[in-house]
Amino acid sequence: MAPSLAISPRKLRSDLYSYSYRDGSNTPLVISVLSSLIKRTVARNERISPSYGGFGKTCVFDCMEVPDMTIQSYLERIFRYTKAGPSVYVVAYVYIDRFCQNNQGFRISLTNVHRLLITTIMIASKYVEDMNYRNSYFAKVGGLETEDLNNMELEFLFLMGFKLHVNVSVFESYCCHLEREGVDRRIQDLQNVEEEEEKQKKASQLKKRVIFGVAIGLPVGGVVLAGGWVFTLALAASVFIGSREYFELVRSRGIAKGMTPPPRYVSRFCSVICALMPILTLYYGNIDIWVTCAAFVVAMALLVQRGNPRFSQLSSTMFGLFYCGYLPCFWVKLRCGIARTWPIFLGGPPQWTVGLVATLISFSGVIATDTFAFLGGKVT
Repeated sequence: MAPSLAISPRKLRSDLYSYSYRDGSNTPLVISVLSSLIKRTVARNERISPSYGGFGKTCVFDCMEVPDMTIQSYLERIFRYTKAGPSVYVVAYVYIDRFCQNNQGFRISLTNVHRLLITTIMIASKYVEDMNYRNSYFAKVGGLETEDLNNMELEFLFLMGFKLHVNVSVFESYCCHLEREGVDRRIQDLQNVEEEEEKQKKASQLKKRVIFGVAIGLPVGGVVLAGGWVFTLALAASVFIGSREYFELVRSRGIAKGMTPPPRYVSRFCSVICALMPILTLYYGNIDIWVTCAAFVVAMALLVQRGNPRFSQLSSTMFGLFYCGYLPCFWVKLRCGIARTWPIFLGGPPQWTVGLVATLISFSGVIATDTFAFLGGKVT
């Protein structure tokens, strides 16, 4: 059944005839836009008067129960089985607007919107198109009895005063309104998509953080519980990596501007010394002499280098030696103590020492602080 274009203006805007921008959709955009408008109207009316039950002759459009099918699905069903052109839905929108203006007490609600839509679309199809389906076919499409649809059509015509004519200017004005609504809907949908992607991205980041934290936390907890040389070697490896990162930071362009960084062989030597300090602390208990000797050797290495030594080289090197090497030795003394050198799972002392409890409390405090800072920052 080919629709007639006699009702259309000289050039109807193409967006309303185009198909929906959703992937895989075979529905004209006008149906999606009309559905959005009707749903917003229904939602507003439900907020104003949730117990609205119709009045007078308009009660013919009310049904006993709210249909399960959504407005969008209902309009798509009508389009799929009737193949009514987009101009039919524009005229139906004009009829609905006129009907609400002529009947001030009438409000579109969830109980009458489906019946009102099938009635107006059927009447608009008869007005716009040359060939139409019978009322019985529209009734089957809308899930109604033919007699009920006939009664609704008759009541609608009388309540409208049989004023069904839609001239070109009115038709085009409603087209423009629907197009503006379509643009706003696209923008809103794009914003919703962006918000949804942002939520998914944040959820994915949180999931990765949790997995990464658990993957690191369990081995670290095992190392702390093990104690002895297992804890010491793990700490020494961490100290070596941290000292290397510190000296690379000193040598970076932003930090080194206006100051001379220490030579690479000195920084590498300091990294090795820092990594050895926890091991020496485990077996000798006191690291003060070793730190003094290391500082002396580093100072001599800086003095014998080619060129004039800089005070910035000495200060940055000594700070790295103290910060990256000497301070972490306290963890070895706290956890292992003197003569506690054998891991628990390899036959070491099974009791929980004060150092173990203090170490676990310190580690837990660091974890709790970082976790609260992350969650608190997200909330605020």
